[in-house]
Amino acid sequence: MTQVELINAWLEGANEGKVGSVSVDGDRLIHYSTVIAERHGEKVILNYTRYSLASGKVQKMVTDLVPREDILFVSGVEAGFRGSLTSFLTEGKHEPPEKWLMKVRHEKFGTGYVTAMSDGLIACSFPCGNKTLLWPGVLEMGVITVIEDRSDIS
Repeated sequence: MTQVELINAWLEGANEGKVGSVSVDGDRLIHYSTVIAERHGEKVILNYTRYSLASGKVQKMVTDLVPREDILFVSGVEAGFRGSLTSFLTEGKHEPPEKWLMKVRHEKFGTGYVTAMSDGLIACSFPCGNKTLLWPGVLEMGVITVIEDRSDIS
């Protein structure tokens, strides 16, 4: 069995298994000693924190096998973490800023708010922190979707 086959088996419900540095422990997919992904209902929580090239390859295997709309991305997970990735989910806990121009959904960062626009850039507030993104490139590439627009800029 290959690592990809193990990940496929895990996605189909396997609760145990090990191939090289990748193992399955119940709902969790583990690389060495760190949880990389976790089944969460019909979704998969993916820890996209970068540790090494090898962990990046395992993360890529998961993203290649799971439709993007079924992935909940989390980051900031310490190496060696073996608990539930649900504790890193911030969706629904993010309060909107006092003033915002657009409410958006980012493919990795979740729901956030555009707080400023200038010179081809947008300043955004996401649960994971503030980001500056290229505008309108992120919209044209499908990286973000506008949920609500309060601005006069199209």
